[in-house]
Amino acid sequence: MDKKEFEDVTRLEVIGPNGREVVSYGVTNLNFSVQDNGKTLKVFYDIDDDLANTVHQNILQGLVKYIDNDSSSRED
Repeated sequence: MDKKEFEDVTRLEVIGPNGREVVSYGVTNLNFSVQDNGKTLKVFYDIDDDLANTVHQNILQGLVKYIDNDSSSRED
């Protein structure tokens, strides 16, 4: 794995058999380590709080717009 592949990553998701188990926004400094004789994958990262807050605000604004549009279409 080339670390440059992950320089622009700002969201980390871990997907299990039942769907998303972990979702983190504002991810920075993403690193991986294989340990325990190749049996464990560890993921290390930091969070940029400003970036995470911006993403959360954008998600909430999108949801509000969706709810508003859905509510007004039901009124007809």
